[in-house]
Amino acid sequence: MKMKTIWSHRSNQISCTRENNGWSQKQMDITTNKPGNSVESGNHESQMTNLPDFTPRMFCHSGHIQTIASSLLGSESIGIVQERTFATPDNDFLEWDWFDAGSKSPIVVLLHGLEGSSKRYYIVKSTEVLTRNGFSTAALNFRSCGPHMNKTPRFYHSGETGDVALFVSHLRELYPDRPMFAVGYSLGANMLLKWLGETGSTCPLQLAIAVSAPYDLHLCSDSLGKGFNNIYQQYFLRSLKRKIRLKRHSIPSIPSYNGYSLAEFDDQVTAPLHGFKGVDDYYSRASCGQFISGIQVPTLIVHSRKDPICPIDAVPVKKMSTNKNLQTIITNEGGHIGYFGYPSDYLSRLIVSFFKKQYQN
Repeated sequence: MKMKTIWSHRSNQISCTRENNGWSQKQMDITTNKPGNSVESGNHESQMTNLPDFTPRMFCHSGHIQTIASSLLGSESIGIVQERTFATPDNDFLEWDWFDAGSKSPIVVLLHGLEGSSKRYYIVKSTEVLTRNGFSTAALNFRSCGPHMNKTPRFYHSGETGDVALFVSHLRELYPDRPMFAVGYSLGANMLLKWLGETGSTCPLQLAIAVSAPYDLHLCSDSLGKGFNNIYQQYFLRSLKRKIRLKRHSIPSIPSYNGYSLAEFDDQVTAPLHGFKGVDDYYSRASCGQFISGIQVPTLIVHSRKDPICPIDAVPVKKMSTNKNLQTIITNEGGHIGYFGYPSDYLSRLIVSFFKKQYQN
């Protein structure tokens, strides 16, 4: 099916064709030689104008380089934020970082990725740029990801929307009259999209953005076990294994892990701790792709064609194209939450541009 050109940036126009459920390189008809232009798909006109072009640094076109360089070289030094804690109904707690930009400013909830925290480079950069543009930020640490280990046996997982709902409800009690938006990254994006789809018209958010979401946890798990991607898998596993060792000191009943992959960890630890029958049940029920059709909040989807962790084949383009509440930007360059190039704050600019345009309208 031929798609019309729906985004024109300066003199650069991009048109594309869609086939089945994914994008392939041969399906792209790009009428400019600039390397970093984005492709936006959907069934309605975008109100995002004057978006920046992204150009990778020299010799940094690989999705792996974009991902790793952004992670290693991104700043994790943040200015003054208030570190806060609130109690949960199950005798546990959630920790979060707060930056108040003013009593009438919209609040942007920030949700980090797997084994991330409120101090990860993408959260820090988003906080910096958003607050500079008049938005307050509330960056949640999932259970076990903040400064202190949580008290209950459970941790967090890709489909854990209960804590997101609890956190947003807590913010609404504190700041009842302020608009509330959210940005999720990777695992946090999966949580966010799943929650948006589950709640539909009752969702208390006004706007949302999902960056580098996995969409299909089975596919992403398989991808992590292949070739160079195993480096990312082992990075995540080192952190997860350290946590279960720490938690076992106070809670001896924590399940043991004997394996070499995230799928095995999820089967042996994540699933039993969180009420799933096993890894297949967990991935099937937690993958956010199946909830896309139910989203009724204006939402921006951002994903790189070269994302090595959450592959482009997992993006449910067909479902997205039929939901008028979604705008989608698929970039030809970049990596997993990684845009190492010019402008250096490319991703944050997209986020601010979307929120400003939608909020003003």
